[in-house]
Amino acid sequence: DIYAYTFFLLFPLLLTYLKILKFNKNVVLTVIVYTFGTLLIKLFLGIPIPVFFKQLVPILLIYTSTYFVMTSFGPELCIDMFLKIFVLVACFGLLQYALDLIGMRVLMKAPGRLDSIFPEPSHYANVAIPALVLNLYYKKRILSSLIIGFSIIFTISTTAYIVLALIFILKYLRLKYLPIVYLVLFFASGIAMNNPEVALRIDSIRSLSDNFEIISVPFLMSGIDSSTVSMLSNLKITLLILKESLFFGSGLGGHEAFYHLTYDETRFSQYFTYPFNARSAH
Repeated sequence: DIYAYTFFLLFPLLLTYLKILKFNKNVVLTVIVYTFGTLLIKLFLGIPIPVFFKQLVPILLIYTSTYFVMTSFGPELCIDMFLKIFVLVACFGLLQYALDLIGMRVLMKAPGRLDSIFPEPSHYANVAIPALVLNLYYKKRILSSLIIGFSIIFTISTTAYIVLALIFILKYLRLKYLPIVYLVLFFASGIAMNNPEVALRIDSIRSLSDNFEIISVPFLMSGIDSSTVSMLSNLKITLLILKESLFFGSGLGGHEAFYHLTYDETRFSQYFTYPFNARSAH
């Protein structure tokens, strides 16, 4: 980490020195105020401070890189390039899903759920939804919108469905458009309810929501969905943080500290996804 983070810190400074990048004073002021406020919260809650900087530095690098690209090439060109590339990604995802239906799995991690080139279906949906909105409402590209829209439906992602529903409702908040909204939601729900993974998640929520303390390695290995465990374990931490911090939150890195504080002495800490859950609040 010492080499990576040294580069992360020096990279924006190098661009500034070469006059390739100019810092926005408002952004710098915002980061300083946020850092100062977060450090006060961490001192109040007794949370280790180094974790905050370990998360802040990559965020600053991502912001710097994005700002550099957008100012160098312009937002219009960047958006257009993103949309053209993503249509190809969506086409591959639809091909992937079609092949899975006939028993040929190509780079598909979750059976029956489209994920294209992404690690999992929900990750794909997180990028696909902005691409759909930009294509449909900004570029007015109907064919590209349909391709991306169907690919999102086949992710069988509950979060994606909820976000899509909100987008359509907010955009077409008129009585004559409601049948179209209902038709899309009905089609998506029909696919979801016939997917065995969705049924597993529903059963997992029923098993865990009332008695979260029963989590143990044998229990998790018995067929409980790990995404559901992730969601409920993080929900418990979030509610605890809100209570302890008087709704101020815990800042970057605070969630991980509370996660370890809550679960390190439990059987749940032996589960193979536990370190990942703690680090990324996944």
